[in-house]
Order: sequence, then structure tokens, then C-alpha cells
Amino acid sequence: MSEGALIWVDGLTGLDVTSKFILNRMASFADIDDCVWVRVADLVQQTGASERTVQYRLRNLEKAGHIKRTERLHRIGTRVIPIYELQVDHVVVADVLRDRKDRRNREAETRAMGARPAPIADAVCTPMGATVCTPYEPIRDSELADANSTRARAPEGVAEAIWEGWPAAGRAASSRRLVERAVRDELAAGADPDRVLAGATAYAADRKAWGSSGRPLSPHKFLTDGCWETHAPVASAAKGSARARTGFACDQIRDALVAVKGAPWVISWLDPCSFDAASGVIDPGSSTRAARLRERDVLAILSGFQVQVRECG
Repeated sequence: MSEGALIWVDGLTGLDVTSKFILNRMASFADIDDCVWVRVADLVQQTGASERTVQYRLRNLEKAGHIKRTERLHRIGTRVIPIYELQVDHVVVADVLRDRKDRRNREAETRAMGARPAPIADAVCTPMGATVCTPYEPIRDSELADANSTRARAPEGVAEAIWEGWPAAGRAASSRRLVERAVRDELAAGADPDRVLAGATAYAADRKAWGSSGRPLSPHKFLTDGCWETHAPVASAAKGSARARTGFACDQIRDALVAVKGAPWVISWLDPCSFDAASGVIDPGSSTRAARLRERDVLAILSGFQVQVRECG
């Protein structure tokens, strides 16, 4: 059996059920070179199709370039044996195996930290026109809050926030995988995840920093070149904390969202917004940030503070 061939068959599209099942059975018999000798009678027995149908599907698979038929002389030289070579796309197979390995590593890291997956809490829907009088109550499960914060500060969370907030012109020459790899390298070198994300967010929002070309750097190049250190906001020394000076105006709202969504999310989507405390209105400044602030769990928190999000055209 060839595991790579089975993965390749599983990812193929545009095939009818019988053709894909035939390919699956051939992959089960394939050797390490993705070659298989299988009798038509065996495929007929396993698929339940007629011999004519199996032969027709094999010809179509060969025309489509999924298999290649060759012949070899039997070792005793009395007859010719048909050999089918599966045309496996090993690049696709390698990507699938790499994703599986990364997922297993992330699960192992999560188990090692003792963190459990964060449940998605259903927001309480208030009828239109009703007054929300109940103030927001902080999360009592401190373990859950710590787990959310840990996951958000992990390379995957930082990379996801950077990728989502990066201009499309810069993302065209990059990929999520490259960004995650760059973030991992920076954090492994001792960089603070909040400062990495803050520097990337500041650069993505500052068109003047893009230079005369008017196009931003690709996000992974921005990270690998260490540009985030130049654009990261300076920490406030007056409070003796690592919070950037560009933080959101209301500390209570910010802390509540950090506990639920994590610091990288808050730095990307809440900190750039302006807040009018008198009217209780947040101005996101862009439709993308407005959409993030209207997520159900975020609205549930904001409604507890009697805060609204301004519409963006």
C-alpha cells in the first residue's frame, strides 16, 4: 500500500464515484514506486461494476493522465503483464503530510500546556429597543482566560492576525505558511509576540511607511528583515507596563476583550479604533475592523458596557 497514493487519490476532484473507487483500490495495491499490477477481475469483484465498465473507466483514467499503462514480460517469459503507474502529485502529498505533522505538533503543544479548547459561547441576544442594564462581569474561569491568552500569543495566533490585517497588495507575494514560519523564527529568537504584532499592525496601517512605490512589503519579508522593531510602538514607561501607547482609550473594555479574544486580536482590531466615552461609540475607521467588532462574542461584551460600534461605509 502506498500512503502517498491514497492521499493523492483522496484529493482528486472531478471524478465519478466508480473511477475514484477504482483508483483507491489501485493505490491500496501500489508499491513504494506507485506502480501496481491488478487484474481487471479483481477490480470487478471489489467495485461490483461490470468488466466492461471497469475497462472503460481505466481507459478514461489513462486519457486524463491519472494512470499510465506499461507492460512487462513475465519472469518466465511466457506472457506480458500490464503494469499501471499512478501519476501521483508528490508536491500535493508533501503539503498534506506537512499540514498533518504541524497539526499534531500543535495538539501536542496544547496538551503540554494543559490548555483545553476554548468553547464558543453563545451571545445573549437582547430584543431591539430593550435597555441593557447588566454590567459586564469578568470571566470567572481564570484557567480558560489564561488558555485563550496563551493560544493568541502562540505563533499561529500572531501570524493569523498579521495576515488578516495585511493589505492585499502585500499578501499577493506571500502566504499564510510563510508568515507563520517567519513569526516562529522571530519568537524563537526572543521577540515579544505583542510587539511583533503591534509593529506589523502599525506598518500595515501607515501608507507613508510603504515608500514611494505605494506598495507594502510582503508580510513574511517584513518580519524576516526585522522591520517590525522599527514600527513597533514604544512601551509606556510611566505605567511600567508593556502596553503600547497606541492602546484603546478605555482600559476596562480592552482588558475584557483581551481575556476573551487575546492580546493579538485586540492590538489588531480594537487598538486602532477611536472611542467617544461621552456618547459610548467606537469608531472603527474601516469596514474590516467594524466587521471584527460586530462578532457575536465581542458585541456581547460591548453591550455590557453600553457601547456601540459606528457604521462604516
